[in-house]
Amino acid sequence: MPGGIALNGNSLQTTGISQIITSNIDHHSMPKKNISMAALAYGNRSKITNSNYVDKQITISGTLAATNGSIITMDALEDTFKSYLVGTDGNLDIEHGSSTRRYLATPEVVKIDRNGGLAFGTFEVTFTCSRPFGIDLTATQLDLTTGHTAATRLIPIAIVGSAEYQFPLVKITLVSGTQLTNGTISIGNNANGQTLNITSPTWAAGDVLEIDPYESIVKINSVEVPFTGAFPSFKSGTQFMTYTDTFLTRSVNFDISQYGYWN
Repeated sequence: MPGGIALNGNSLQTTGISQIITSNIDHHSMPKKNISMAALAYGNRSKITNSNYVDKQITISGTLAATNGSIITMDALEDTFKSYLVGTDGNLDIEHGSSTRRYLATPEVVKIDRNGGLAFGTFEVTFTCSRPFGIDLTATQLDLTTGHTAATRLIPIAIVGSAEYQFPLVKITLVSGTQLTNGTISIGNNANGQTLNITSPTWAAGDVLEIDPYESIVKINSVEVPFTGAFPSFKSGTQFMTYTDTFLTRSVNFDISQYGYWN
């Protein structure tokens, strides 16, 4: 029997008089991938021009049971179970290995068979996940450095996850510095050249820069700010993040973490 599973904090693996027993969880297949191709003139072949993961389907099935044999209890359990399966983009949490992965899931097809309305039944629910990856609930720390004083830094990071692209979260605290006005901080991927540039006319000691590449958000002191360039994404394994700035002097702290994305 599978381990823990919950939707928006509601367990789908319960005990007691009213039992939800999830006996099968099909979340092992990889997400659906859209592939665009263009025919090569006189080449008798095509070339893939773009590919993109768009969604993922997860199907769970099991039993609903009133262990006291009461049809009234079973009716209430069915209503409760259905109440969990409303809304869109809920948090579907599934234990996997020694951790839990979270999918952004919407119930698409819900089948319940009561076998004539008795005190037990079976269910099958198919979820469509608009975000096609399972995501760690606990962040992995990639780098925690204080008091960096050089204008550049090559930061080794051990990226986790099986998805093709991973998106570390970057938090940089400007402890102190000189000639900060209209300065630029740049964060990049050393392997592919993707670089994000953040320029501010009002950099000051104590400023906190936060970068969320997956959500395409950049904040200084919790306020969204404009940027140029490309958000860096990374492959799994040992990678290198780059840091540069245009200040004359600086002392900066780095806090880089990651929620692994899994196929």
